[in-house]
Amino acid sequence: MQTVPFARALVRRGVKASVARAVAERLLTGRSAHLEIPRYDGAPLIQELRNLGVGAKRPLPASGRKLARTRKGLNLSQEQFANSVGLEVRTLQNWEQKRDEVFDGPTALLIKILELYPEVAQQVAADDPSSGPDVQSAA
Repeated sequence: MQTVPFARALVRRGVKASVARAVAERLLTGRSAHLEIPRYDGAPLIQELRNLGVGAKRPLPASGRKLARTRKGLNLSQEQFANSVGLEVRTLQNWEQKRDEVFDGPTALLIKILELYPEVAQQVAADDPSSGPDVQSAA
């Protein structure tokens, strides 16, 4: 990774120099980093970072606000929706409370699936024997 050009690319897009430096240090030690870029310009930034030896991707636009809107559109309470898709109610509540936060990684993928295809998630949860109550015979 070319550290100085990397930091400059971020600073030009509104990231504070100290944050750009900290992100570069994380990447140099083999860790990943997630940051908000105030003046995100999409593909040009992704390509510039890749040219500098940094793997970059755009986060999925998944948010608690959209998830809450999906749930309400189905006329389900938080408890009903969480149970129907195999989530803990508290997890759903936490996601919905972070209304404007953009999620990344597996959480973003799951939220995006719940937003776009809630009926598929409900079907999968209904077909999953591990999502039901534990019942033992009295034999």
